[in-house]
Amino acid sequence: IGFVCSLLYATDAGLFFLDVMDYYINFMLLLIGFLETFSAGWMYGLEKQIEAVGTLPVASFMFANFGGTALGAGLGFGFKSWGAFFLASILFYVVFTGVAIGLMLSKTDLKSGLKVLYWQNVSELRTELEPVIGWVPDIWCFLIKHVIPQLLLILFINGTTAELENGKSKFGNYEGYAFMPYQLLGILSVVWIAVTFLVGVAAPGVYESFAIYENSGKEQSKKVADGDGKKVADGDGEQTEAEVA
Repeated sequence: IGFVCSLLYATDAGLFFLDVMDYYINFMLLLIGFLETFSAGWMYGLEKQIEAVGTLPVASFMFANFGGTALGAGLGFGFKSWGAFFLASILFYVVFTGVAIGLMLSKTDLKSGLKVLYWQNVSELRTELEPVIGWVPDIWCFLIKHVIPQLLLILFINGTTAELENGKSKFGNYEGYAFMPYQLLGILSVVWIAVTFLVGVAAPGVYESFAIYENSGKEQSKKVADGDGKKVADGDGEQTEAEVA
């Protein structure tokens, strides 16, 4: 299938198709990148955050970050004004972060509550990752929660609001290419990526058969663990449990 589809790029119009597909696929990947970093920086450990400070403070703080970013980016790119972008983002962030702090004080103290909202879940994520990938610096924890998701959201909004010189939306009219077949194929690629992603969210079991290495790794780990345990249990005393480990 991949070979047949790639023949499209070997035609005289191949570079045009490549240019269009590159734009639309990268456009959608910005959104996927946002969702991935949002999941790591914000959704991981969400239950513990809610248990520590309450549902409304967590929701308000999340809204302060991404509602402010979306509003600021929309106004900034819409009115083509960096002043509007920063003013709207900062005001929105301050107001709803203040609401989150006010709500959480009925359940915890200020210092503990701020630690939960700003840092605790990404710190726990780092603790879980380090045995597998090695040392993870503090700056990664900060970026994955407070910088990267917001920047990717801004870039995505910029793409949705971008216009051509004639005032038409860039999405659906990229570089003035004809709608048929160039823009249509690009838009269909966006729809395909979106559907593939949403199916994984709604029914993750659909993609279980693709997790070959993950499943084989788990099976291998289990075999090794079972084998080591047997060696320790059946050994004649010359091999200690520490040596097996």
